[in-house]
Amino acid sequence: MAIIPTGSEQLDEAACAPAATVDLVEQTLEEDEPLAAGLADAGVSGWQADLPSGVVHLSRWLRRLFGLADGRAATIASIREHYHPDDRARVEAAAAAAFADPARGAFRVRFRVVSGDGSIVWLEARVAIFRAGDGTARRSVGVILDVTEQMQREQALEADRDRFEAALGDTAITLFQQDLELRYTWCHNPWLGHASSALLGRTDAELMEASLAAPLERLKRTVLETGRAARREVTAAGPEGRATFDLHLEPLRDSCGAIIGITGASVALSVSSEGRPSRAARASLESRELLLDGLALDEVFAAERTVASSLGMTALRRKLEIMGPLSRRAVERLARLDTRHRLVPAKTTLQEHATRNAGDGGGGMVPLLIANGWAVSYNMLPDGGRQIIDFHLPGDLLGWPAGPPPSAGTLVATLTECMISDLDGAVLEEITHAGEPLAAAFGWSTGMHEAVVQQHLVSVGRRSALVRVAHLLLELGERLRLIGRADEAGFRCPLTQADIADTLGLTSVHISRTLRQLREMRCLTFRHGFVSFDDRDRLVELAAYDPSYLHPTCEPAEPLQRDAG
Repeated sequence: MAIIPTGSEQLDEAACAPAATVDLVEQTLEEDEPLAAGLADAGVSGWQADLPSGVVHLSRWLRRLFGLADGRAATIASIREHYHPDDRARVEAAAAAAFADPARGAFRVRFRVVSGDGSIVWLEARVAIFRAGDGTARRSVGVILDVTEQMQREQALEADRDRFEAALGDTAITLFQQDLELRYTWCHNPWLGHASSALLGRTDAELMEASLAAPLERLKRTVLETGRAARREVTAAGPEGRATFDLHLEPLRDSCGAIIGITGASVALSVSSEGRPSRAARASLESRELLLDGLALDEVFAAERTVASSLGMTALRRKLEIMGPLSRRAVERLARLDTRHRLVPAKTTLQEHATRNAGDGGGGMVPLLIANGWAVSYNMLPDGGRQIIDFHLPGDLLGWPAGPPPSAGTLVATLTECMISDLDGAVLEEITHAGEPLAAAFGWSTGMHEAVVQQHLVSVGRRSALVRVAHLLLELGERLRLIGRADEAGFRCPLTQADIADTLGLTSVHISRTLRQLREMRCLTFRHGFVSFDDRDRLVELAAYDPSYLHPTCEPAEPLQRDAG
């Protein structure tokens, strides 16, 4: 036959199961099809072709796809007319090669067709070939699967990856991973003329002189031993010489939270005569924050989301450790919280996860953790206006059992695409009622969010527009710094002017004027999704900003490392 469209790539023949294919297709074609109808709903249909005559028998779904009336005979030639022009030559060549080879009994290919209504549909054909005694192909039977959505997702992912690599290639940013022995396992856009293949399996000590490698390896060992991120300016060497880099390191964890290596990013710094990074270097630093965020999600998908636990739990641990170091028992309890990870699109309501679950019989909260991305709590007004109450960042918990229930009418939604971790409510209840320092740390985290809301109320009620904007951006920068997602220079920020306006009780036009004023004062620049603190000290003075409400007001009753047995 020749419904053997697409890419000329041949797939696993063993998976085609000729006998099962024949039984399925002939049953659906002959019985006129309760089974065929169900398969068609799932995007699966069947056909068989008499190769000498060119006559093709199609299921009803395929006839509709090709715009054929029920009584009209289909032929191989009429089906070929629907092949996508860019696929036709490759498809026909693949089909001819399969039918001409006496040893071939089955094959599977993908292709595009132009349907009867003019739309483009991706199909996968799984084909069984039946031959005469001399090996001549006489009949082909197969099933067709509609794989349009899958191909669109793959093409979108490939396009995203191409854009990511193109963006990275135009910067002085290097991304890498190393194992527990500090041997490179992956590196993209390597530094100073190194080739990625030359780095794999080697350590810094094998790549550069000892005086440069030793401090690098000490820093990385510290990250492995403490489980804490580190950022430092370092000097490294390569075939093209040596340079200074802004190096950011994170522990790489498996799905259970165990450290399995290092993941890092470095930016080559070109230092100006004033001793500060040049504009090009600053642009690379800003771009790095965006690239790292995209890379984190790429890793989640590549490892079937096993990195999601690391993303969320690392941020949560950093928040809780503000109260003091976590004990081994506390870390183990945190690891038990994770149950399921999923990617939630932007602007998706999470209200069902942040309100009382009336169906569980106990009225308990349904808890979740923001592993990556930003979410928001807000109220809608009768006139269609929106008042944003708080932002939820990586490491923030929604549905803490000991916390107050959300106010009536308060909605929770993703602001950006978010990786969400559903948490084990029973483990959270256990932490809450154990009376241990870990419970106190969780309680402080909840109290911190209440303090944030109070500050937003003060801003809306009494602060000037200039102070409101400065205070909010300093607050967001500090919250992100506490979890390792920002530093004194600035932070990645996905907020629009409308988001800021809805938080501070101003209009978008007023926010635009205020941001321009802060930029002209050389205090702050908000551009391309990055907030840059150009003169942070002056900005803090302007906003009378005191970050103490984001920090514990007193020491815990007992150190967190002394969790009760």
